[in-house]
Amino acid sequence: MWDALTGELQLKFQPEHTAPITAVVVSNTGRHILTGSRDGTVKRFDVRADEGAVFAAAAKAHRFGVAGLVAHHSGDFLLSYGARDGRITVWDIESLLDVTSFVLPADTPVLQAGASSPFCTAAPPPPPPPPP
Repeated sequence: MWDALTGELQLKFQPEHTAPITAVVVSNTGRHILTGSRDGTVKRFDVRADEGAVFAAAAKAHRFGVAGLVAHHSGDFLLSYGARDGRITVWDIESLLDVTSFVLPADTPVLQAGASSPFCTAAPPPPPPPPP
């Protein structure tokens, strides 16, 4: 991970997913790095001053891969959404146990999520630009 302003390397860690990583988020407390992958898993790494990011927990999140992650502003919860399964899951960050989940209707487009509200907002992605 790099400093966004200086480009200086701040932390190195090996996520150890079995497929490409599709999402990375740092908890709002700065104590955890969470990764999601096409392998369908979410992994938590604890940030320790003396050891860097240390693997702490993993959970199978989605059947067809993780499309995105959003951390709750409290640092206690994580939202993941699936690439094609339509499932949104809320996780307890410390245990990586699912708190709740629900499936979107089949005709709902893939969501983009942001942390502009106390938890997150979700909206369909913008339409693609018209062909040239």
